[in-house]
Amino acid sequence: MLLKTNTIKKISLLLSFIIIYLSKYAYSQEIHFSSLEYDYGTIKEEEGPKKGSFTFTNTGDDTLKILTVKPSCGCTASDYTKDPIPPGGQGFINAIYNPTGRPGKFSKAISVVSNSKTQPNITLIIKGEVIPRPKSKADLYPFSIGNLKLTKTNISFNDIKNTQSKTDTIKVYNISKNSISIVFPSLPSFLKVEAQPVLLEPSQEGLIIVTYDASKRNDWGFLLDQFTIKTNDEVEPLKYITLNANITEDFSTLSNKQLQKKPIISFDTTNFNFGTVKAGEKIQGSFIIQNKGKNKLIIRKIIPNCDCITYNISNTVLKKNAKSIINFTYDTQGKPSRQHKTLAIINNDPKNPIVVLHIQGTTE
Repeated sequence: MLLKTNTIKKISLLLSFIIIYLSKYAYSQEIHFSSLEYDYGTIKEEEGPKKGSFTFTNTGDDTLKILTVKPSCGCTASDYTKDPIPPGGQGFINAIYNPTGRPGKFSKAISVVSNSKTQPNITLIIKGEVIPRPKSKADLYPFSIGNLKLTKTNISFNDIKNTQSKTDTIKVYNISKNSISIVFPSLPSFLKVEAQPVLLEPSQEGLIIVTYDASKRNDWGFLLDQFTIKTNDEVEPLKYITLNANITEDFSTLSNKQLQKKPIISFDTTNFNFGTVKAGEKIQGSFIIQNKGKNKLIIRKIIPNCDCITYNISNTVLKKNAKSIINFTYDTQGKPSRQHKTLAIINNDPKNPIVVLHIQGTTE
């Protein structure tokens, strides 16, 4: 009798689980897309936004609802069926891709969230390739100084050795109805600049060729320069071009024997921490340099990263084992909170031609 009772209990428990399971899944929402990927193929940038469409069917036996549709980038917008979709009904998700300013191949995701029991999260993919629009004169010459349009107004020579010369070119275009003459007055010795042609006719294109000779610049580190374009342009006859360069020492000609006798720069510390002070105080400190190599160590240049730092150095040429002191003053006026300033030491140690010293602390 007891065995029969236990069997009945087990059967009843099993039936309860079955009833719960069936009640949970008696009605389900299923979503089926005809395709999870839409290929735009090739589209032209100048034609503007293009629409792609995904269709889906509710293959379940309960009402389906799209909750959210989220594109992966701002270049994609979307619209979708917002009304509940009955069993057997269909819906859509439209993806609009804006190709403006986005030449080349693309592949973007669209996240779809619904109340589907089995697939609440689905990712759709749109892809294609944008053919760049033909460039106009405005694209080719984005900068204007008076009636002269230019491809750029700044030339960067980046890292250049102190033995090197580098050349770069600016393309120019005359948008006026008159000829524009181009000359370059008062050029420094390290710059050679020429115009081709020197007289630019209306709607004519030309070149300004700039050669920077670092061996004649006689300086080190990051440098900013400028030269003048003198024209007969009625609007802004004087036009200015900026140049920046980072001049580093050329150690490539040193022999193995010379490298074995190289100077070696060393510091007692590369970090000065002044703790916590009141804003406006002037911090004084020092760094000690020592030459642990054989040949003379030459301090080429010291570059603070802020005009709030002044310094002096006791000696810029150090023989073997000799020492030198850099004394500095840091003015914290107008600089509250955490501070981090630097001094870049440019020298002739081939292994460490630039050493950065740190000045840190807190002002309140």
